[in-house]
Amino acid sequence: MPSALAAITPVWRSPPTRSSLTINVPGKFVWSSPLIRGWLRWRNAKAAPRLRRKLRELERSLNYKFRRPELLITALKHRSYLDGVGEDRHLSNERLEFLGDAVLDMVVSDYFYRLCPTDEEGALTNIKSVIVSGSVLSEQARKMQLGNFLLLSHNEANNGGRDRGSILEDTFEALVGAIYLDGGVQPAGAFIRKFLLKD
Repeated sequence: MPSALAAITPVWRSPPTRSSLTINVPGKFVWSSPLIRGWLRWRNAKAAPRLRRKLRELERSLNYKFRRPELLITALKHRSYLDGVGEDRHLSNERLEFLGDAVLDMVVSDYFYRLCPTDEEGALTNIKSVIVSGSVLSEQARKMQLGNFLLLSHNEANNGGRDRGSILEDTFEALVGAIYLDGGVQPAGAFIRKFLLKD
């Protein structure tokens, strides 16, 4: 008589790959690895189905899929949102903004250092200061429609927070920090080049 463990068997196509694992449970739904990975990806992110759909939409526009989507949620979380949901101040996007600001400086400095090999330090500093200025970052955030994805209090949203330059600038930097923590400097650099340096 077959054991209970034999009833739940991983089935591999040949040759086995990460995406080819299927778990067959007799009389139950067949779970494939993309479905399992999708569930595992969201298990630590406190997000209702509607918010998850919006976050997936944002990931598609960013051309980056977070391994830890809770970082994306934090990057979009303005401090005004926290009181309404009873979360501590340190769970806003401000810490990610701090980190993203440093990553942004490094990537932009490296980009122009290589692009302008004969420019002196003063010229490079002036170029960088324009590129990472609040007005440029907030304008890029508007083009990306980041305001549609912000987590704000009702009061902040009703008072124009979704289009406020300082909030959009901070969110752009927090997004850079979130991508850096999630995937490292390479995807963070690719994001900055695509949405800031190539425009």
